[in-house]
Amino acid sequence: MINTAIQTITESLNDYLKAEFNLNEEIVVLSNLLEQDGSVTPNLENRIAVFVINVEKDTSRGPTQSIQRRDARNVQYGFDPVCINIYLVFAFNFNGRNYEESLKFLSQTIGFFQRHPVWDHHNTPGIDPRVSRLCMDIVNLDIKDLSNLWGVISSKYIPSVIYKIRTFIFESSAIRKKSTAMRDPSRSLEN
Repeated sequence: MINTAIQTITESLNDYLKAEFNLNEEIVVLSNLLEQDGSVTPNLENRIAVFVINVEKDTSRGPTQSIQRRDARNVQYGFDPVCINIYLVFAFNFNGRNYEESLKFLSQTIGFFQRHPVWDHHNTPGIDPRVSRLCMDIVNLDIKDLSNLWGVISSKYIPSVIYKIRTFIFESSAIRKKSTAMRDPSRSLEN
């Protein structure tokens, strides 16, 4: 579910930038900047790399309980839904003489998400059916946190923007507990 939602966002941004700049090839790539061995990921020069930097549990929704009724006599309890937020980096990997291009694409990317802050089945028909709605919020990092982030990524800083995607809801169809539904005693006397 996470992969398909992020792929949909990546493809939508890619389609927008290709149309905006009359490009024939893919410009936005869902990929790490570096391979696990520290080498540069191939084919990312003059591209926008999109990658996940954090996944966190969303506690702002408060506790919820998944209750599924089968019939008037039985109640089935599922597992509580898990709500998560995902942090995405959009890194503009344009070197040397193309540095100005990175700023141009950065500006257009921010504008794109400003116009499309909410993703759902009405405005994004290709989004995963298990995703009801995603909200994109830009994340502010101070210089120290930004420096730490790029240190963790093991890369030199390049122009980038971070978005928080709120909220993925994972619901399990597994049954945690079954019980008999409480009945209204007055109704049983009438029968």
